[in-house]
Order: sequence, then C-alpha cells, then structure tokens
Amino acid sequence: MERSKTKIREIMELEKFVGKREEGMGFNTFNFHGGLHVADDILDFGVPSMVNTRADEMGHKPTKNAAKQTQHIPDKFDMQVAQRLHDYELLALAMQELEGNKVWQYFSHQEEHDNHESEVEVTGEEGKSLRGTRAEYSYFGENESFYKVTSRMLHKNRFKFDPELDDWLALILDNLPQECNGVLKIYTEHNRWGTIFRASPYYRGKPWMDWANVDFGAENGGILPVHLWCFLDLRMVPEGSTDVVKEPGIYAICELTERSKIASELEMSDLFVPLRKKVGKKVDGKYKRDFKFVDVEYFHSPTCVIPDISNTSKTAYLQLEPKSEWVRKFEEWICAEHSRLFRPAGDQSSEDDSSSDDDD
Repeated sequence: MERSKTKIREIMELEKFVGKREEGMGFNTFNFHGGLHVADDILDFGVPSMVNTRADEMGHKPTKNAAKQTQHIPDKFDMQVAQRLHDYELLALAMQELEGNKVWQYFSHQEEHDNHESEVEVTGEEGKSLRGTRAEYSYFGENESFYKVTSRMLHKNRFKFDPELDDWLALILDNLPQECNGVLKIYTEHNRWGTIFRASPYYRGKPWMDWANVDFGAENGGILPVHLWCFLDLRMVPEGSTDVVKEPGIYAICELTERSKIASELEMSDLFVPLRKKVGKKVDGKYKRDFKFVDVEYFHSPTCVIPDISNTSKTAYLQLEPKSEWVRKFEEWICAEHSRLFRPAGDQSSEDDSSSDDDD
C-alpha cells in the first residue's frame, strides 16, 4: 500500500497526459482527486469495494424524473413519486405490447430479428453448435457466384461477402467432392460451451468479425489469434477425399497472424501484444487477403484484437492481454522502480515536482 501511494500518482499523471481533458472542469473532479486517497482508505477501511466513490447516477435518474411530476407537497411526496414510477413501468409494458413484444410470453415468443436466427443446429457434441444467419454458396463459373440466405432475416440483399472471399470460396468449392452437391453451407455463429464466436458480413447494420485464439501447437507458433470471416459445415465430406479438407467437421474461414518482432512495437505497451496479419500475393501493387481453414476444435479462447491505427502498416494489430494476466502484471508494476518522484502532500519545500494534492 505504501508503494501504491506513488504508483497511483503515476497513473493519474499518465491519465492527464493521455486524456488531456481541458474543457469543463478538466480533471478537477472528486472521482479523479479521490484516487490520491485510495491507498490510505484501503488501509483504514478494507478492500476497494468498501471505498467505492461511484454515486450510481443512472440508477436514480428515473426517480428524479418522477419527482419532477409531483406536487412537491412534503406529506404526499413519497407516495406520489412511487405512483409516478409505477405509471412509467405500466406505460413501458404497454408500449412493448403495442410493438408485439408480450413480456409475459417471454419463453414461448420468438422474435424475427434482423440478423439473429433463434434456431440452433447442434453439431452432435454437447455444448457446441452452429447458429446465426444461414446461407448457401454456389458457383457457376465465369465469376458467377450466388448466395441464398435460408434463415429468417431482414435485408437479405445486404448479406454479401468481400469479393476476395468470393473468389476463395469458389476455388474451394471446385476442389470438394460430389457429396457437397456444389453448395457450401455457411453459418455466421459458432457456440462453444457458452462462448459465441460471430463472423458475419452483415449484423446489426455492419460487418461483424470476431477474433479467436487458436492452438496451432508449439511447433507452429503456439496459441495465436485469427480473424474470423465465417463458418462452414463440412461434416458431409468423406475423410481423405480431398486435400482441401483432411477430415469432416466444422471449419472457420479466417486470416492468420504472427507476432511482431520489431523492437519499437514490442516496447510500446505491457498490456498489448503487437501482431502482423499474414497476407497473400501482391497483385496490382496491393496485397491480397490470405484466407485459411481452421478446424473449430482447435479454438482455445476468445480474445480482443484492435487495429494499430498509429502504425503505417495496415496489417498491424494489437492483441489485449487476457485479464488473467493483469493481476500478475500489476503486481510486477507495483514492485518496479517508480518512474517519477512526488513530494508528500502538504510539503512545499521540495522543488523536484510540481504535482500536489490540489493540482490533481
């Protein structure tokens, strides 16, 4: 706790540098200033949950609105506020009914969502399934491909894949055996033990492609993130019938990554791992996407990956370290040397640093 007094000041200085909040009150707020006293409060009162400064503002806004609709008579105030709140809830239920959503039929009512299909196709193994928007892809040659969305969704005409993926799917379809009947069964969601991996060209008005950690084995780089594009049901393919798919199963179409080896990127952050997305051949001065098959049985865990917008390379990405590592990294940081020194609160004799309790 004694070391955290200085470390918390370092965090606050970093926040002021990154956020640069200059409008309004700036950083002269109670919640920001309260960070200076967290270490002492923990020593005096216990774990952080006992010294939380959050006021739960959103929780009492409906009550504040209801209070404005009363006569403000002290003897009747509580009852009138409660009555207004009850009226709000009844009106909300009535609006739901007018829109066709009867909350008392929650378990039996099936909504027709824009992009989500309530029906689930189980893969045959408990806890794993394919779901989401279903589509069938066919290729007739001469760059003529066709998508047929077979699930219930609005705006089916917007369900279109990237042209590069179209070409890759056509190439795959030409190499699959007759058991596929010239059709690829495409799904946009894969559920594994309660974790949903989504990869759709159109979901809630825009493309939605998740990332997933895949265990490639120690000899192939270990656990690495992949960018998902869609899922294919290839369980009908006979084992050993094609070089494209070694054995029947459910496969994800994705882009692979590799860890960056550039020193400046490796030193940039302790919470982000720099990555490079693998690309294909260069055509007309532009690199093509390099799509690959990955068996979903090798999925390891979900992950968070974002583009490195400060990097000049469009293939640069940053993977956030899992939360399970944050505690260990925080302990290491607490024990590490302080990046700067701060004079004790109230000590005006030192000129080493201009930061003070009032400044924050």
